[in-house]
Amino acid sequence: MLLRENPYIAILCVTAIISGCVAFTAWTRRDVAPATRPFTWLMVAIALYATAAAVSAATGTLRPLIVSGTAEYIASNSVIALYLTFTLHFTGRRQWLVRRRRLLLWILPVSNMVMVITNHWHRLVWTDFVPHPEQSRVIVFQHGPGYFWIVACFYIYVVTGSLLVARTALLSSNLYRRQAIMVIMSALPPIVAGTLYALEVTPQNVNILPMSFLVTGLVYFTSLFRFRLFDLLPIARDTVIEKMDDGVLVIDKENRILDINPAARDYAYGPGPHTGLLIDYVLRGWDAIVEMCHSTHGLTSQIVTRSDIPCHIEARLTLLYGRQQQVTGKLLVLRDITDQYQNQLKIHRANIELKQQLTQIQNLQDQLKEQAIRDELTGLFNRRYFEESLPAELAKAQRSGTTISIVLMDIDYFKKVNDTYGHLAGDRALQAFADLVQRHIRSSDIACRYGGEEFILAMPEMPIAEAYQRADNIRRAFKALTIEFDGAHLQATVSMGLGAYPDFPGSQHELLKRIDQALYVAKANGRDRIEVANEKTAMVSKFSELEEAIATARTSRNRG
Repeated sequence: MLLRENPYIAILCVTAIISGCVAFTAWTRRDVAPATRPFTWLMVAIALYATAAAVSAATGTLRPLIVSGTAEYIASNSVIALYLTFTLHFTGRRQWLVRRRRLLLWILPVSNMVMVITNHWHRLVWTDFVPHPEQSRVIVFQHGPGYFWIVACFYIYVVTGSLLVARTALLSSNLYRRQAIMVIMSALPPIVAGTLYALEVTPQNVNILPMSFLVTGLVYFTSLFRFRLFDLLPIARDTVIEKMDDGVLVIDKENRILDINPAARDYAYGPGPHTGLLIDYVLRGWDAIVEMCHSTHGLTSQIVTRSDIPCHIEARLTLLYGRQQQVTGKLLVLRDITDQYQNQLKIHRANIELKQQLTQIQNLQDQLKEQAIRDELTGLFNRRYFEESLPAELAKAQRSGTTISIVLMDIDYFKKVNDTYGHLAGDRALQAFADLVQRHIRSSDIACRYGGEEFILAMPEMPIAEAYQRADNIRRAFKALTIEFDGAHLQATVSMGLGAYPDFPGSQHELLKRIDQALYVAKANGRDRIEVANEKTAMVSKFSELEEAIATARTSRNRG
């Protein structure tokens, strides 16, 4: 019956129930985000405020009405203090709420509560209580200056908290911006309702402020489940920018400082504040960075080094655009990369030293390889290299169907040179012959010292007739060569055995054996000549070997 006569009671009851449900839901998520706990107490205070207002609406006698009205003011002042606390948490300013500042935040609301409780002494809030001229059961509260002070405090706290959230909305991503907008929307109904009641334009002069929190509760209820109010909270600009290790400066089109974070002040000239000053003055000494700021191009990045102080700075300039795509300012980010630069420099130097060491190692390896395949005295390849290279040359000649000619050379009477002039003179003769051979061969030919005074020359893709002419040129040139040593003039000749593949298509050993037999025949036939390996030279070589064996046997028998 009472609800039918006074529908405001029903609205207030629904407000209290919804606020209580939102408070319970938020309490279950109290460990998700720091803002959850003050938000929970905010909704509890709103539920108590609505409950006290419902009791006031249902009371028809003065004494209970004053008690419930006092409870309303206590709850409403708790609401504004908790709302500001919640917005400080929501916008990332939790570090601001130290113990001393928390006490300051609650001073005005608590003072208002005390003023309401002691109203019967000073009559600052309610000056009188009179019956409604049209409804006898309704008692009208006459307001004093204390009431208007309480209203002013309400606007100070609610508007301040809403402005903090609005600033966060401008600096946050889309999701966070929607959350911030929902928080602001939740504060608008109480602001509008309080204004209408203070201006005495509400129906029947009813205080609709507690009923407006029904909309607030519904907005928060939607925010919890639709926009994940406490699952994803916005990070305030102060939390991000102020705590960055990189220096950040916001510059307008005239290159004046609009904003600067603490890290950027380390690069600034002179003490702060730097806001409003030209970048040319603030970054005095950083000429390269100042020049960047005067650039009309964005996304400019470069490494800046100062000679007077050991530092290296990476500076990045980005243009800021307005809604009409016009340049409104610039964002300058400064990052100290001194340690990174020094480390990179050390790595670069280490790489250079490593490359030099690798080059030295490679050179040493090449030298060792050369020493392993080269004859130290003559500079020609040694026998080992020849025996390793010849199979590949023979295989290549077999695949291509070409001829490879080989000549085995032996300096005549070399022992006599050593006995007469000494071993140093013999070495000089070997060197002179090696130099002469090098001058008469092609780059593709393989010239080797085969052992002692023997040399061997492989000439790929050269017919035996042309090889004979090449070998004869070497023979004639050496015969005409005069070797000077220690005042003496030495001359010597060379004997040669010549053979070719595929004239002897057998094994490598067989080919070299036939050429060696040809050289033996050249020696037997008077030296200083070339003999071509064939069946005849093979027979002569075998016959000579047989004669030598018989002669050796006779000598041994006579001695016996």
